[in-house]
Amino acid sequence: MSEINIWEILRDTNSTGEKFYSIAFGEVEIDEIRKDKCVDVMTKNGDIQTLSVYVHLLPYGEECILFPSRKLRDWEKFKEQYSNRAIWQRIDTAFGDYSLNLSCEQKDFGDNKLDRCVAALFKIINLIDISYEGNVTEIGKTKYYPSINYRGEITVSSGVNQPLPFGFKNSSLCHDFLSYPENVELIKDFYMYHA
Repeated sequence: MSEINIWEILRDTNSTGEKFYSIAFGEVEIDEIRKDKCVDVMTKNGDIQTLSVYVHLLPYGEECILFPSRKLRDWEKFKEQYSNRAIWQRIDTAFGDYSLNLSCEQKDFGDNKLDRCVAALFKIINLIDISYEGNVTEIGKTKYYPSINYRGEITVSSGVNQPLPFGFKNSSLCHDFLSYPENVELIKDFYMYHA
């Protein structure tokens, strides 16, 4: 049997204000994620209830009392969905007021420059997060990123307050990323919109 730390998932996904499903109370909204490994939830009738959600054994040897929704009972799937949502929020922030109505599963982006740029950005962020020690997005931290110079050549640049929604921890990771032709194409697709 394995354990799952629901409190940690709720804390890491900043789920305050989000709706979940409780076996005891039905649909609830997270009111507060407390430091004592409990959460306060608001029920439909406005009552605040405290739930202990620290660690639950799977496959539910101990009854789980809180789920992502009535239909979704898999906390790992919830974490995956949150990760995709967080990436799209970063993309939305990067492109300001543009309406980005693209599905994460969409495969054919056609000739629309913005669509291809966003698709490339989504793939770049995923690759950096999974294969290149994580995406550097913190303000005030130096990050390394591919850029295109005036001759159209891809080079590695660095900066502290660069507004790009992606970056590498060091230049060797960035050079390694660019050693793959398919990644170079992603960078070209990303910068295509800005040309």
